[in-house]
Formats: sequence, structure tokens, C-alpha cells
Amino acid sequence: MRTIKKIKKDQVDYTIFQLMLDILKMNHQIDEQIWETTSKVLKYEFNPPTRMLEDYNEKNC
Repeated sequence: MRTIKKIKKDQVDYTIFQLMLDILKMNHQIDEQIWETTSKVLKYEFNPPTRMLEDYNEKNC
């Protein structure tokens, strides 16, 4: 089981990495496929609490 400190750290790290990916994509430095694959890896590695919300939104769209 992860500690609260670890969960918070993972959330912050995930957010930073995802923002970096989004910027790279917006600047056309990476393509859609790389962005999507890397985003999935980040979600799997960090397992952030917001992942639950993202998964919920994807299923209900």
C-alpha cells in the first residue's frame, strides 16, 4: 500500500510529465501516437488518483 506522501509525489510527478508531453505535442515535436503511448505508460507507472477520473470520463463519453 502506498503512503499519502508517495501518492502526492506520484500525482505531482505525473502532472508535470503529462504537461511536458502536452507541450511537446502542441509544438508538433511529437506525434499523436507517441503522445498516446507515453500517456498510457505514465498512467500505469504513477497510478495517480486523477487516473480514476480520467478513466471514468473515457468510459462515459
